[in-house]
Amino acid sequence: MRRIECEIRREKDTAVAAQAAGDDQLRVDCQLRINHLSGLYKQVTDASGLTPRRERMTVEGFRRAKVPEKAEKGLTSGAESGILNIGTGAFQKYHQKYPDAGFRSFLVDYHVKKAGIRTGIALPAKPKHAAVLPDPTTKRDPYHIMHRMAERGITDDNLREYMNSAKIMFVQWNGQRQAFYSDAGVVVRAKTEGGWIYKTAFSKADFDDNTYKILEVIHKYAE
Repeated sequence: MRRIECEIRREKDTAVAAQAAGDDQLRVDCQLRINHLSGLYKQVTDASGLTPRRERMTVEGFRRAKVPEKAEKGLTSGAESGILNIGTGAFQKYHQKYPDAGFRSFLVDYHVKKAGIRTGIALPAKPKHAAVLPDPTTKRDPYHIMHRMAERGITDDNLREYMNSAKIMFVQWNGQRQAFYSDAGVVVRAKTEGGWIYKTAFSKADFDDNTYKILEVIHKYAE
């Protein structure tokens, strides 16, 4: 909610400046975005049950611009906000189960699953220390992460970069495993009796179609 309120104020500030400069097209463009954001705001408050705070979106001197009907339909048709076809109870259920997660991570979770990709629950990324150690819990190759890093030219610094630059992590195995997705690479860590260890990683050079689809959703809804 706070982020949408901030975006609406920013658009209104720009619209006020456009009106003063006589730039009618920029003013209409701003109004289109304001209308779109206002629709998204209503969906968020309806879905979450939170009280709208429209006073937070007031900007002195702002006057609504008249928007051509064709332009308005072009923006909103197809539910561009990405949430118009989501049941209003969906976010409430998600937020009740993951109270630290917000609406943007919910949208990522929803749309990744809608794309048919099953990679865990999307939550805000929470980087923390993990070690590059053999995995004593696996029956296959306990040195998997080390082999992968050597094969792919990935360093310890790369692992931290992937984790720290990720906006979303996908939680698997009841929280025992977390996959961090960033533009530079993906890193997975797992919880063992000795603490968190890196499980596997791959850089942008090894992204597959699903990885690109996941990142596309993250860019669209988490930023």
